[in-house]
Amino acid sequence: MITRLILFVLPLFVLLSCTKRDAPSAAVTANPYFDRANTFRDNGDSDSAFVYFNKAKELFLQEKDSLGVATCLANMGAIAINSGDYFGGLEISLNALSYFDKLNSDQYGYIRFNYGNLGLAAENLKNYPDAIRFYEQALSYQPDSTAIFIIRNNIANVYRDSGKYKAAIQFYNEILKQGVSGIQYARVISNLAATRWLMNPNYNAAIQYKQALAIRLREKDLWGQNSCYAHLADFYIKRQPDSALLYSHKMYRVAQQIQSPDDELAALQKLIRLSPVDQSRRYFERYEQKRDSLQTVRNAAKNLRYEAEKHKADYLKSSAENVQKQNTILRISILVAALATSLLVGYFYYLRRKKHFKMEKEIEVKNTTLKYVKKVHDRVANGVYQVMSELEYADQVDVDELLDKLDVLYQTSRDISYEDTTSATAGSFEQQLMSMLAVFSHEHLKLDVQGHEKSIWQGLEPAITSEIYLVLQELMVNMKKHSKATRVVLSFSRQGSKVHIRYWDNGIGLAPELRFNNGLSNMANRMKNINGNISFDHGDVSGTGVHISFSTT
Repeated sequence: MITRLILFVLPLFVLLSCTKRDAPSAAVTANPYFDRANTFRDNGDSDSAFVYFNKAKELFLQEKDSLGVATCLANMGAIAINSGDYFGGLEISLNALSYFDKLNSDQYGYIRFNYGNLGLAAENLKNYPDAIRFYEQALSYQPDSTAIFIIRNNIANVYRDSGKYKAAIQFYNEILKQGVSGIQYARVISNLAATRWLMNPNYNAAIQYKQALAIRLREKDLWGQNSCYAHLADFYIKRQPDSALLYSHKMYRVAQQIQSPDDELAALQKLIRLSPVDQSRRYFERYEQKRDSLQTVRNAAKNLRYEAEKHKADYLKSSAENVQKQNTILRISILVAALATSLLVGYFYYLRRKKHFKMEKEIEVKNTTLKYVKKVHDRVANGVYQVMSELEYADQVDVDELLDKLDVLYQTSRDISYEDTTSATAGSFEQQLMSMLAVFSHEHLKLDVQGHEKSIWQGLEPAITSEIYLVLQELMVNMKKHSKATRVVLSFSRQGSKVHIRYWDNGIGLAPELRFNNGLSNMANRMKNINGNISFDHGDVSGTGVHISFSTT
């Protein structure tokens, strides 16, 4: 099968080395979809190529042709990455690894290409340690001299982009010692000059930039010329604005020739900054038009790619049991929406009748509103999401049990309007809490509860245990919706009059700049109500950590 499949070599390293590589033509294959995918690829229609590589992959799966499947996935990952969909490309390329035979040296070129995909995606996602790891793995699959040069140059660029300038300079110098020439030599000295300038703003990088530019002009390397013009414009922007403007114009013209919309936008940004006011306004208008057009095209392409993947997922999961389960979840969602709508309609009717009351009454109504919304969120919405989570991984659906749970939710929604304040008692709180947490544990998520004993909750007021229950429920719901975690650890401890609860998951973590949305604000307010504290560990790649503490007195 190897002789029938020629790997699609996209310009994977264009963003890093500014050198476009031509893809070899595909050989004749028994898979008609693979043929069409290659044709679309060679004609520059990456969206159609992605769709037909996906169809070819399905046919290879039926034929149990692992290399064919892996090759299609590697091509699809490269298309996604080169279109700016780095998360999608990373996921597809990781999936391709499981179909390669890493002991078969005939497949090393394919495997090396796929690790190049992974390295490029990780670098663009600023996950520099993984980018270096993927590139180094690519080096382990017997690359030729050209491939070694490209990969080592990319590793040097990763060190540069991550601020490790000395390590990057060492890599560039080692490459130069190998005796590279022509376009490769121009690429290295240009990258080396840029790194030295970043490390020392007083360094005169223009000499090497112009030396690299002369080589690229002689070799008619348009991608390389584009890179040099960008470097020179950045170098002169403060020293000689007129020279920076000249190189920005040249960069813009070359970017249009090579049809690189990202480089066009970068050149226009420089022209807007450097040009006189009347010209700057025109460049700004072009920039906005180009940016909006590019975003529209990329959104359409991304939708097309994910529609293809969704089609496959639906095909593999279209069993009667899953259809029934999905319909059940849909009915629950409709019921929740109906309940929430009824509450909101009733609330707005109440506002209209009380509109003429005094200011003190308006404040009371506002507080009542916040309380109702909070109760709907905690007792109805989170309760329904808990039921949905339980159904999602259930092998069979017990209709009677489901109806009982829905009846409880219905009664809860009715009780909200009657100011029901029922909460878990100290005697039953332990079991109720563990039952709620157990719902979120399934084959794809391991839940580890440590130190949870009845003595933790002894002597606590029902109002405190009720708030803690709702905080933990909110935490688990947010984890299920957003974290993509596969493991959650909850530890409980009591030290004198203080109770400590520590939460950790191995998901994607919180954003460095934490924004308190409704869910996080609710948790913080509930802890404040019981004179407790809640803190979030964020900005760490190792997942999400939360520390909850409160006094028992």
